[in-house]
Amino acid sequence: MTCPWQWPEIERRYHSNSQGPLHALQNTHQCNVNLLLLAIELDEKTLFYSKSFWQQCRDCAEIFEQSILRPLRAVRMQVKQLAPQQYSHILITELGLERDLQQQIDTLASQLPLSTQTETTNLMTYLGIQGVKEAEAVSHSLSNVCHQTTNVN
Repeated sequence: MTCPWQWPEIERRYHSNSQGPLHALQNTHQCNVNLLLLAIELDEKTLFYSKSFWQQCRDCAEIFEQSILRPLRAVRMQVKQLAPQQYSHILITELGLERDLQQQIDTLASQLPLSTQTETTNLMTYLGIQGVKEAEAVSHSLSNVCHQTTNVN
C-alpha cells in the first residue's frame, strides 16, 4: 500500500506561522514535528490511523530523535553564533536525517490500514500519546495555524 501523502506537500505546512507552535511542542513535550504535520495532513484528508500506529511512529521517532537528532541539534545550536558555515552544514545533515525518519514512517504506514472513521483525530491521538495536557485546545490551535499557513502559500 502506498502512502496517501507526499512529504514535500506536508512540509509546506512547516513554513511561516506554524514553526513557533510546532517547535514549542517539540521542546516542551518532545513531539516530533514530522508526526505533528502528518497528523494534521491526515486529519484534513479525513484519513485516520489507529492509536497503535501513532504509538509505533512515536517509538520509532523517539529512538531516532534520542540517538541521532537531539545530539545533532544541540551541536548545531552551539555552533550557530560561532561558525555560521558549520551551522549550515549541520542543518543540511539534520534535514537529510529527517528524510530518513520520514521513510521509516512511510514503511510503518504501508503495513497498517487506514480508516475514514474514528472517535478522535490523528492529532489528538498523537498529542495524547505524548502526554500533552489540554490536547484538544492545543490540537485546535495548531490545526488552525497550519491551515492558515497552507492557505496563504
